[in-house]
Amino acid sequence: MKLAFLIACMFITFAQRAESALVDISNLNNASNGAFNLFTENGGNLADPPATIFIGTFASYTDSNKANISSAFTNNFSALAADFTSIGSVGVEEDGLFNQAGVHDSSNAGLTVAPADYNRNLAIWITTSGTINDQNAEHLIYFTNETFTADAPIGPENTYQVQLRNGSGVDAGNGFLAVGGNTSYSFDHGAGGVLVGFNTVAIPEPSSVFILLSLSAIGWGVYRFRRRTARPRVG
Repeated sequence: MKLAFLIACMFITFAQRAESALVDISNLNNASNGAFNLFTENGGNLADPPATIFIGTFASYTDSNKANISSAFTNNFSALAADFTSIGSVGVEEDGLFNQAGVHDSSNAGLTVAPADYNRNLAIWITTSGTINDQNAEHLIYFTNETFTADAPIGPENTYQVQLRNGSGVDAGNGFLAVGGNTSYSFDHGAGGVLVGFNTVAIPEPSSVFILLSLSAIGWGVYRFRRRTARPRVG
């Protein structure tokens, strides 16, 4: 009986403990002779400091509703930033092999994954200011199909991949570009050819159409109100 109780306690301890994870991030192509470079919105090199890649998870977004991240970025940025839990960060120029701006290839070990993050998708949030909740910065969010899980009690830490790619076949990425651009700029690394890169984006301003529609609605409301108040009384 005591042995069974001890085993149960050990199982609960292991099931609830935080885990150590290794996250590899790379925008190199499959042959490592080119890269899907990172740029700013106007086509400049994305460099650090202060640009930073934050590694983490979203509490409210899964594969089924990841497309909603874009609208949340536009309409409720503060809530989206609060929904993201960072487990670590790295500079955008952790590029080792090429030593060029916009190229990233890093291995990030020893990241702590809390039980609350189990079964959540791994995502990266890139910001030009080094702060996630900066509404004046530019941002890029890549939502991968990798899911954090608990490690076995004994053995190496789990390894996860962020393949920030915009190609097809062996050069296809393993995620969804939820926020950012991927058609504006490209970079030729020679043997790798011209590969379309990714760029950060600013929070969109309300469109002129939306503003005009809003003003029209307000004008219509004022007109109706004046019409009602201008009607002669009967009696």
